[in-house]
Amino acid sequence: MKEVAVANWAAALHTADGHPVSPRVVGIRSGRPSLEQVPGPRLDTRLQGGEEAVHLVGAAARTLAAVHTATPPAALHDTVTFEHPLWDPVPLETHLGLSTAQRRILGELHTDEDLRSRGRLIRDRVQRRSVPCHGDARTANFCVVAPRTPVLIDWETAGWGSPAGDLAALCGSLFADLLVGTAAPAGTGSRASSRASLAAAVERWTASVRAALAEYRHAAGACPDAEGLLGPAVGCALLVRAFVRAAYTTYDRQVACLYEIGASLLRAPERWRTIDVQR
Repeated sequence: MKEVAVANWAAALHTADGHPVSPRVVGIRSGRPSLEQVPGPRLDTRLQGGEEAVHLVGAAARTLAAVHTATPPAALHDTVTFEHPLWDPVPLETHLGLSTAQRRILGELHTDEDLRSRGRLIRDRVQRRSVPCHGDARTANFCVVAPRTPVLIDWETAGWGSPAGDLAALCGSLFADLLVGTAAPAGTGSRASSRASLAAAVERWTASVRAALAEYRHAAGACPDAEGLLGPAVGCALLVRAFVRAAYTTYDRQVACLYEIGASLLRAPERWRTIDVQR
């Protein structure tokens, strides 16, 4: 019943500006909590529509700060397992079920020993016990309620870990959301148009991440990246998003962009400073 206890705990939390962190628990089905229905859309949908991205992501960061700075419930004693790339070989049956694009990504990951060793190290570091974490703080797990307030759902992965893990999930999924629609139509000038669209998405992402980290710092009263984990952790999150997108598409420009930026942040974490200028 850990998930029920954690969901009840989260439902009683509020951000520094008084907004709820999670919907109320209204029942239990098959040992899992049923949360109060939230009428608003998910955060990823709002971002894809281009509405108030900076404000909403900042509010989501305040929600994470409230979780990370709260006294955890007694039931929260497990170490969180954040989503991470498949650094180790997968069973044959799993490999056969992957798309061609996913197999290409695995091939690149598993033949790049430097990237693998860096990724495993970051995986282990973000899962060290530090603060209570949601564990899957992707934009798809925030629902937006009035007044423009994101609340967290799906608490089954909650546990102890580094705040960088939650923030990386938010930042990585945010970039994947903002990339939607960046592919240019075929025809004359399509390559230049695609590059311009991609540059605009990166610019929007950078602005949103800076706003989110500023709000997190203000709400938590602490640096979200004291151990220098956030940049490479975002790199891992971007690799995960590349792998997920590759399940239903080809190795397209968006998959390639997610992979290349993710790998770059793992190999050269100092590049994160160009995004988080206050680090």
